[in-house]
Amino acid sequence: QQTHAALLEQILAAETSPMPMQSARQVLRSQRLLRWLLSVLLIVVLGGVVFARTEIFQLPSGVPNETVGAINAVESVPQGAPVLLVFDYQPATVGEMEATGASLIDHLLLLKHPNVALLSTSPTGPALAEHFMSVALADRAYAQGKQYVNLGFLPGGLAGVRGFAENPSATVPFEAGTRGGIPVWQLPILAHVQSYSDFAAVIVLTDSVDSGRTWVEQTQATRGNSLLVLVTSAQAGPMLMPYVDSGQVNGMVSGIYGAAGAEQRNAGSPAIYGLPGEKQSNPQPTGYVRRYWDAYSVGLYLAVAAIVLGALISLGLGLRDRRANAVG
Repeated sequence: QQTHAALLEQILAAETSPMPMQSARQVLRSQRLLRWLLSVLLIVVLGGVVFARTEIFQLPSGVPNETVGAINAVESVPQGAPVLLVFDYQPATVGEMEATGASLIDHLLLLKHPNVALLSTSPTGPALAEHFMSVALADRAYAQGKQYVNLGFLPGGLAGVRGFAENPSATVPFEAGTRGGIPVWQLPILAHVQSYSDFAAVIVLTDSVDSGRTWVEQTQATRGNSLLVLVTSAQAGPMLMPYVDSGQVNGMVSGIYGAAGAEQRNAGSPAIYGLPGEKQSNPQPTGYVRRYWDAYSVGLYLAVAAIVLGALISLGLGLRDRRANAVG
Protein backbone atom coordinates (compact mmCIF):
# COMPACT_ATOMS: atom_id res chain seq x y z
CA GLN A 1 0.00 0.00 0.00
CA GLN A 2 2.87 2.38 0.78
CA THR A 3 4.42 1.57 -2.60
CA HIS A 4 1.18 2.33 -4.44
CA ALA A 5 0.73 5.51 -2.43
CA ALA A 6 4.24 6.65 -3.33
CA LEU A 7 3.56 5.93 -7.03
CA LEU A 8 0.35 7.98 -6.86
CA GLU A 9 2.26 10.86 -5.27
CA GLN A 10 4.83 10.73 -8.12
CA ILE A 11 2.07 10.85 -10.72
CA LEU A 12 0.42 13.83 -9.05
CA ALA A 13 3.76 15.63 -8.69
CA ALA A 14 4.54 15.07 -12.39
CA GLU A 15 1.19 16.59 -13.36
CA THR A 16 1.93 19.82 -11.53
CA SER A 17 5.64 20.17 -12.36
CA PRO A 18 6.40 22.46 -15.37
CA MET A 19 8.03 20.94 -18.46
CA PRO A 20 10.63 22.89 -20.44
CA MET A 21 9.32 23.95 -23.87
CA GLN A 22 10.80 25.75 -26.80
CA SER A 23 9.97 29.41 -27.04
CA ALA A 24 7.59 30.61 -29.73
CA ARG A 25 10.46 32.41 -31.41
CA GLN A 26 12.48 29.19 -31.68
CA VAL A 27 9.50 27.28 -33.09
CA LEU A 28 8.76 29.96 -35.70
CA ARG A 29 12.43 30.15 -36.62
CA SER A 30 12.65 26.39 -37.21
CA GLN A 31 9.42 26.38 -39.25
CA ARG A 32 10.59 29.33 -41.34
CA LEU A 33 13.91 27.60 -42.02
CA LEU A 34 12.12 24.41 -43.09
CA ARG A 35 9.87 26.37 -45.46
CA TRP A 36 12.82 28.17 -47.02
CA LEU A 37 14.67 24.87 -47.52
CA LEU A 38 11.64 23.30 -49.23
CA SER A 39 11.11 26.40 -51.38
CA VAL A 40 14.73 26.49 -52.51
CA LEU A 41 14.65 22.76 -53.27
CA LEU A 42 11.51 23.06 -55.41
CA ILE A 43 12.69 26.20 -57.23
CA VAL A 44 16.12 24.77 -58.04
CA VAL A 45 14.98 21.29 -59.07
CA LEU A 46 11.83 22.22 -61.00
CA GLY A 47 13.40 25.32 -62.54
CA GLY A 48 16.35 23.24 -63.73
CA VAL A 49 14.01 20.68 -65.29
CA VAL A 50 11.97 23.37 -67.07
CA PHE A 51 14.98 25.21 -68.50
CA ALA A 52 16.73 21.97 -69.47
CA ARG A 53 13.60 20.97 -71.46
CA THR A 54 14.12 17.32 -70.70
CA GLU A 55 11.73 14.68 -72.05
CA ILE A 56 12.39 11.84 -69.62
CA PHE A 57 8.80 11.14 -68.58
CA GLN A 58 6.40 9.92 -71.25
CA LEU A 59 3.06 11.61 -71.76
CA PRO A 60 0.09 9.42 -70.77
CA SER A 61 -1.15 7.27 -73.62
CA GLY A 62 -4.78 7.30 -72.48
CA VAL A 63 -7.13 10.23 -73.05
CA PRO A 64 -9.86 10.94 -70.45
CA ASN A 65 -13.40 10.62 -71.75
CA GLU A 66 -14.22 14.24 -70.92
CA THR A 67 -11.17 15.38 -72.91
CA VAL A 68 -12.31 13.29 -75.87
CA GLY A 69 -15.67 15.03 -75.65
CA ALA A 70 -13.98 18.44 -75.67
CA ILE A 71 -11.88 17.54 -78.72
CA ASN A 72 -14.91 16.18 -80.59
CA ALA A 73 -16.83 19.36 -79.79
CA VAL A 74 -14.01 21.54 -81.12
CA GLU A 75 -13.71 19.47 -84.28
CA SER A 76 -17.45 19.80 -84.95
CA VAL A 77 -17.35 23.61 -85.04
CA PRO A 78 -18.08 24.86 -88.61
CA GLN A 79 -15.34 26.65 -90.53
CA GLY A 80 -15.10 30.35 -89.72
CA ALA A 81 -17.93 30.20 -87.15
CA PRO A 82 -18.08 32.62 -84.20
CA VAL A 83 -16.72 31.20 -80.93
CA LEU A 84 -16.85 32.75 -77.47
CA LEU A 85 -13.83 32.30 -75.16
CA VAL A 86 -14.49 33.14 -71.51
CA PHE A 87 -11.42 33.81 -69.34
CA ASP A 88 -12.50 33.44 -65.71
CA TYR A 89 -9.28 32.60 -63.87
CA GLN A 90 -7.00 34.59 -61.59
CA PRO A 91 -3.41 35.73 -62.26
CA ALA A 92 -2.13 33.25 -59.65
CA THR A 93 -3.18 30.29 -61.83
CA VAL A 94 -2.22 31.73 -65.22
CA GLY A 95 0.61 29.19 -65.69
CA GLU A 96 -1.61 26.17 -65.19
CA MET A 97 -4.58 27.57 -67.11
CA GLU A 98 -2.57 28.61 -70.17
CA ALA A 99 -0.85 25.22 -70.32
CA THR A 100 -4.22 23.48 -69.87
CA GLY A 101 -6.11 25.44 -72.51
CA ALA A 102 -3.43 26.12 -75.13
CA SER A 103 -3.57 22.70 -76.85
CA LEU A 104 -7.36 22.59 -77.23
CA ILE A 105 -7.75 26.19 -78.43
CA ASP A 106 -4.72 25.89 -80.71
CA HIS A 107 -6.40 22.82 -82.22
CA LEU A 108 -9.57 24.87 -82.77
CA LEU A 109 -7.81 27.83 -84.40
CA LEU A 110 -5.69 25.74 -86.74
CA LEU A 111 -8.48 23.39 -87.74
CA LYS A 112 -11.51 25.71 -88.02
CA HIS A 113 -10.17 29.31 -88.19
CA PRO A 114 -13.09 30.70 -86.15
CA ASN A 115 -13.96 34.32 -85.42
CA VAL A 116 -13.26 34.66 -81.70
CA ALA A 117 -14.85 36.88 -79.05
CA LEU A 118 -13.12 37.20 -75.66
CA LEU A 119 -15.06 37.86 -72.46
CA SER A 120 -14.48 37.69 -68.70
CA THR A 121 -16.44 38.11 -65.47
CA SER A 122 -13.18 38.84 -63.62
CA PRO A 123 -11.68 42.36 -63.62
CA THR A 124 -8.26 40.93 -64.53
CA GLY A 125 -9.70 38.64 -67.18
CA PRO A 126 -9.43 40.95 -70.23
CA ALA A 127 -5.68 41.42 -69.65
CA LEU A 128 -5.20 37.68 -69.15
CA ALA A 129 -7.15 37.03 -72.34
CA GLU A 130 -4.88 39.35 -74.32
CA HIS A 131 -1.83 37.66 -72.77
CA PHE A 132 -3.19 34.26 -73.77
CA MET A 133 -3.75 35.32 -77.37
CA SER A 134 -0.39 37.08 -77.72
CA VAL A 135 1.80 34.55 -75.86
CA ALA A 136 0.22 31.09 -75.66
CA LEU A 137 -1.22 31.39 -79.19
CA ALA A 138 1.41 33.70 -80.67
CA ASP A 139 2.07 31.34 -83.60
CA ARG A 140 -1.53 31.66 -84.79
CA ALA A 141 -1.06 35.42 -85.44
CA TYR A 142 -4.65 36.30 -84.51
CA ALA A 143 -5.04 40.09 -84.59
CA GLN A 144 -7.56 42.09 -82.58
CA GLY A 145 -10.26 43.53 -84.78
CA LYS A 146 -9.54 41.10 -87.62
CA GLN A 147 -9.75 37.56 -86.23
CA TYR A 148 -10.88 38.31 -82.66
CA VAL A 149 -12.45 41.00 -80.51
CA ASN A 150 -12.14 41.58 -76.78
CA LEU A 151 -15.52 42.26 -75.16
CA GLY A 152 -13.79 43.07 -71.88
CA PHE A 153 -15.17 42.75 -68.36
CA LEU A 154 -18.72 41.54 -67.74
CA PRO A 155 -19.86 42.79 -64.29
CA GLY A 156 -22.74 41.53 -62.22
CA GLY A 157 -21.79 37.93 -61.52
CA LEU A 158 -24.82 35.64 -61.97
CA ALA A 159 -27.02 38.48 -63.20
CA GLY A 160 -24.39 39.63 -65.67
CA VAL A 161 -23.98 36.17 -67.20
CA ARG A 162 -27.74 35.76 -67.37
CA GLY A 163 -28.14 39.15 -69.05
CA PHE A 164 -25.42 38.36 -71.59
CA ALA A 165 -27.04 35.01 -72.39
CA GLU A 166 -30.39 36.70 -73.01
CA ASN A 167 -29.13 39.75 -74.95
CA PRO A 168 -25.36 39.90 -75.67
CA SER A 169 -25.40 43.10 -77.74
CA ALA A 170 -27.26 45.10 -75.07
CA THR A 171 -25.16 43.76 -72.19
CA VAL A 172 -21.75 44.38 -73.81
CA PRO A 173 -22.28 46.91 -76.61
CA PHE A 174 -18.66 48.06 -77.07
CA GLU A 175 -15.23 46.55 -77.52
CA ALA A 176 -12.67 46.84 -74.73
CA GLY A 177 -9.00 47.85 -74.80
CA THR A 178 -7.35 50.40 -77.04
CA ARG A 179 -10.23 50.11 -79.50
CA GLY A 180 -12.81 50.73 -76.77
CA GLY A 181 -15.94 52.63 -77.78
CA ILE A 182 -16.40 50.80 -81.08
CA PRO A 183 -19.86 49.17 -81.50
CA VAL A 184 -18.48 45.67 -81.51
CA TRP A 185 -21.55 43.89 -82.86
CA GLN A 186 -21.30 45.87 -86.10
CA LEU A 187 -17.84 44.48 -86.86
CA PRO A 188 -17.62 41.74 -89.53
CA ILE A 189 -16.35 39.27 -86.90
CA LEU A 190 -19.69 39.32 -85.01
CA ALA A 191 -21.98 40.56 -87.74
CA HIS A 192 -23.94 37.29 -87.79
CA VAL A 193 -24.26 37.00 -84.00
CA GLN A 194 -27.67 38.22 -82.89
CA SER A 195 -28.15 35.99 -79.86
CA TYR A 196 -26.13 33.80 -77.51
CA SER A 197 -27.11 30.66 -79.43
CA ASP A 198 -25.46 32.06 -82.58
CA PHE A 199 -22.05 31.22 -81.10
CA ALA A 200 -21.06 27.83 -82.49
CA ALA A 201 -19.19 27.04 -79.27
CA VAL A 202 -18.53 28.60 -75.88
CA ILE A 203 -15.26 27.63 -74.18
CA VAL A 204 -14.97 28.66 -70.53
CA LEU A 205 -11.48 28.73 -69.01
CA THR A 206 -11.87 28.84 -65.24
CA ASP A 207 -10.12 27.92 -62.00
CA SER A 208 -13.32 28.40 -59.98
CA VAL A 209 -16.13 25.91 -59.43
CA ASP A 210 -18.62 28.76 -58.95
CA SER A 211 -17.67 30.39 -62.25
CA GLY A 212 -18.00 27.13 -64.19
CA ARG A 213 -21.35 26.39 -62.54
CA THR A 214 -22.59 29.89 -63.37
CA TRP A 215 -21.85 29.58 -67.08
CA VAL A 216 -23.48 26.14 -67.24
CA GLU A 217 -26.65 26.97 -65.33
CA GLN A 218 -27.32 30.59 -66.35
CA THR A 219 -26.91 30.01 -70.10
CA GLN A 220 -28.63 26.65 -70.47
CA ALA A 221 -32.01 28.10 -71.46
CA THR A 222 -30.59 30.28 -74.25
CA ARG A 223 -27.76 28.05 -75.48
CA GLY A 224 -29.69 26.36 -78.24
CA ASN A 225 -27.42 24.17 -80.37
CA SER A 226 -24.18 25.89 -79.38
CA LEU A 227 -21.55 23.69 -77.74
CA LEU A 228 -20.23 24.29 -74.22
CA VAL A 229 -16.70 23.19 -73.26
CA LEU A 230 -14.96 23.77 -69.92
CA VAL A 231 -11.20 24.16 -69.45
CA THR A 232 -10.56 23.99 -65.71
CA SER A 233 -7.77 23.75 -63.18
CA ALA A 234 -7.06 20.35 -61.65
CA GLN A 235 -8.69 21.51 -58.42
CA ALA A 236 -11.99 22.64 -59.96
CA GLY A 237 -12.35 19.81 -62.49
CA PRO A 238 -13.74 17.05 -60.23
CA MET A 239 -16.46 19.34 -58.85
CA LEU A 240 -17.63 20.19 -62.40
CA MET A 241 -17.52 16.62 -63.69
CA PRO A 242 -21.24 15.95 -62.93
CA TYR A 243 -22.20 18.55 -65.55
CA VAL A 244 -20.20 16.57 -68.13
CA ASP A 245 -21.68 13.24 -67.04
CA SER A 246 -25.22 14.64 -67.25
CA GLY A 247 -24.66 15.99 -70.78
CA GLN A 248 -25.05 19.66 -69.84
CA VAL A 249 -21.42 20.20 -70.88
CA ASN A 250 -20.09 18.72 -74.12
CA GLY A 251 -16.55 18.17 -72.85
CA MET A 252 -13.94 19.28 -70.36
CA VAL A 253 -10.15 19.54 -70.14
CA SER A 254 -9.10 19.44 -66.50
CA GLY A 255 -5.56 20.25 -65.41
CA ILE A 256 -2.26 19.29 -66.99
CA TYR A 257 -3.24 15.62 -67.20
CA GLY A 258 -6.34 16.37 -69.26
CA ALA A 259 -4.37 18.78 -71.44
CA ALA A 260 -1.82 16.02 -72.09
CA GLY A 261 -4.58 13.99 -73.72
CA ALA A 262 -5.57 16.93 -75.92
CA GLU A 263 -1.97 17.49 -76.94
CA GLN A 264 -1.57 13.82 -77.81
CA ARG A 265 -4.63 14.00 -80.04
CA ASN A 266 -3.26 17.12 -81.76
CA ALA A 267 -0.19 15.18 -82.84
CA GLY A 268 -2.39 12.76 -84.77
CA SER A 269 -4.51 15.34 -86.55
CA PRO A 270 -3.88 15.32 -90.34
CA ALA A 271 -5.25 18.84 -90.61
CA ILE A 272 -2.45 20.17 -88.42
CA TYR A 273 0.66 18.06 -88.71
CA GLY A 274 0.09 16.18 -91.97
CA LEU A 275 -0.71 12.57 -92.66
CA PRO A 276 1.17 9.82 -90.79
CA GLY A 277 4.31 8.79 -92.64
CA GLU A 278 4.59 12.01 -94.63
CA LYS A 279 7.88 13.86 -94.46
CA GLN A 280 7.27 17.20 -92.80
CA SER A 281 9.18 20.31 -93.79
CA ASN A 282 8.80 21.66 -90.26
CA PRO A 283 9.23 19.38 -87.27
CA GLN A 284 6.29 19.00 -84.91
CA PRO A 285 6.40 21.86 -82.38
CA THR A 286 6.80 21.12 -78.71
CA GLY A 287 3.51 21.72 -76.96
CA TYR A 288 2.92 23.46 -73.66
CA VAL A 289 2.23 20.22 -71.80
CA ARG A 290 5.32 18.50 -73.18
CA ARG A 291 7.47 21.43 -72.02
CA TYR A 292 6.17 21.23 -68.45
CA TRP A 293 5.40 17.51 -68.13
CA ASP A 294 8.79 16.54 -66.69
CA ALA A 295 8.68 19.37 -64.14
CA TYR A 296 5.09 18.41 -63.31
CA SER A 297 6.09 14.76 -62.78
CA VAL A 298 9.19 15.61 -60.75
CA GLY A 299 7.14 18.00 -58.64
CA LEU A 300 4.67 15.24 -57.80
CA TYR A 301 7.49 12.90 -56.81
CA LEU A 302 9.04 15.59 -54.63
CA ALA A 303 5.70 16.26 -52.94
CA VAL A 304 5.20 12.56 -52.18
CA ALA A 305 8.79 12.26 -50.92
CA ALA A 306 8.34 15.29 -48.65
CA ILE A 307 5.12 13.84 -47.21
CA VAL A 308 6.70 10.43 -46.57
CA LEU A 309 9.85 11.97 -45.09
CA GLY A 310 7.79 14.27 -42.85
CA ALA A 311 5.71 11.32 -41.64
CA LEU A 312 8.84 9.30 -40.83
CA ILE A 313 10.42 12.20 -38.95
CA SER A 314 7.20 12.77 -37.00
CA LEU A 315 7.04 9.07 -36.16
CA GLY A 316 10.65 9.05 -34.98
CA LEU A 317 10.15 12.14 -32.80
CA GLY A 318 7.01 10.63 -31.31
CA LEU A 319 8.79 7.38 -30.43
CA ARG A 320 11.65 9.34 -28.90
CA ASP A 321 9.29 11.36 -26.72
CA ARG A 322 7.50 8.20 -25.56
CA ARG A 323 10.78 6.59 -24.56
CA ALA A 324 11.86 9.74 -22.73
CA ASN A 325 8.56 9.85 -20.82
CA ALA A 326 8.80 6.16 -19.99
CA VAL A 327 12.32 6.61 -18.58
CA GLY A 328 11.22 9.69 -16.66
